[in-house]
Amino acid sequence: MRKALNDTPVRACAGANLRKAGAVAELKDALTIQTLRFGALAARELGGFEKPELLPTLAAAARDPQLLVGINAD
Repeated sequence: MRKALNDTPVRACAGANLRKAGAVAELKDALTIQTLRFGALAARELGGFEKPELLPTLAAAARDPQLLVGINAD
């Protein structure tokens, strides 16, 4: 499913499926890719877990120079 994030037509669905599957590590990995298309989606899906242990990761994403990534991490 992580590879499906590369496929534009199914990217949003792949991100949601990764969250539903509990794939925190894969979403964190996607957040580290320095492109807007992955960062914003990964930040949004990681926030959907509502886990306190992800707050440092989301706080770092909120400071991302790409505004769309930061907004999705809030």
